[in-house]
Amino acid sequence: MSADIGLRLNPILVHEFERQMRSRYTHLALTVYLVVVGSLAVLLYTTSFLSSTRTVGSNGAVGAAVFYFLVGVLLILTTFIVPAIAANAISEERQSLTLDLLRLTPFGGGYIVRAKLAARFGFAVLLLIVMLPLFSLAFMLGGVELRELGIAVGIVLMSMLTYLLIGICVSAHAKTTAGALALTYTIVLSTAIGTPLIALLNAATLFGRLPTSPQDISAVLAVLLDAVINAGLGVSPISTTVFALSGLASDANIWLNVGFSGSAVLPTPLVFFIAIHLISSAVCYAGAVRRANAPD
Repeated sequence: MSADIGLRLNPILVHEFERQMRSRYTHLALTVYLVVVGSLAVLLYTTSFLSSTRTVGSNGAVGAAVFYFLVGVLLILTTFIVPAIAANAISEERQSLTLDLLRLTPFGGGYIVRAKLAARFGFAVLLLIVMLPLFSLAFMLGGVELRELGIAVGIVLMSMLTYLLIGICVSAHAKTTAGALALTYTIVLSTAIGTPLIALLNAATLFGRLPTSPQDISAVLAVLLDAVINAGLGVSPISTTVFALSGLASDANIWLNVGFSGSAVLPTPLVFFIAIHLISSAVCYAGAVRRANAPD
C-alpha cells in the first residue's frame, strides 16, 4: 500500500531513488570512499599517537586531529563531489529527449526538481552517514565536544543542499551535461574558495587605508568593511567551519563577535552563511522550477 501511495504521489522520485541506489557504481563508490577515508583516519590516528608524548591530554590532541581531518574530508566532499552529482539532473533528460515526456505527466516542474533534488540529497547524506562512525574514534580519544560535530554537520548539510540546487538550476538551463558541469564547478569553487580568499587578503589592506578623520566616518567604514568581510567568509562552508569551530574551541560566541577592526559587534560568518545559503537555495529552486516548466 505504501508503495502505491509513493508511486501515486511522485513516481519520478521513486524512479530516481531506484536508479540511484540500484546502480553498482553507487555501492562501489561508497565502499571505496569509506575504505580510503577510514584507512587515512586510522593512519592519522596511528601517526599522531606514536609521535605524541605520553602526557595528560595527549589523547585529546590526537582525537582533535582525527576530528578535524574528518571534517576536512566532509568539506572536500561537499565542495568537489556533491556539485557533480546534481550537474546532470535535468540536462541528461534534455539530451536523452525525455524531458518533454516528463513535462507531459501530471507532475509539473516543481515535482521534477524536487524528485531530482531528493534523490541526490539522499545519496549525499548517505555519504555523510557512512562517515559518522569514524567520528567515534575522535570522541573516544577526547578533545572534541558533541556541539562541534553538530555545527560541522549542520554546515555540511546546508552546503550540500545549496550546491545541489545550484547544480540542478544550472542543469535546467544548460543544453549539455558537460556545460552544466563546467558552470556548476565554476560557481561553486569561486564562492567556496575564491570569495573567502579575496576577503582575507584584502582585509588588512582595506583597514590600513581607512581615513583617520573625521573619526565617525572612519568608524562607519570600519563597520561596513567588517560586515562585508564576514559576509565574504560566510559564503564558503570551508571558512565558515574554520571560524565557527575556532570560536567554539575558544568559548567565544559563534553568533556575534567583535569584527576585524574591533569597532563593533557584528554577526559572525556563521550567521551570514545561514542567511546567504537559505536565500541562494530558494533562488536556485525557483529558477530550476521555472526553467523546468518552460518549453525548450
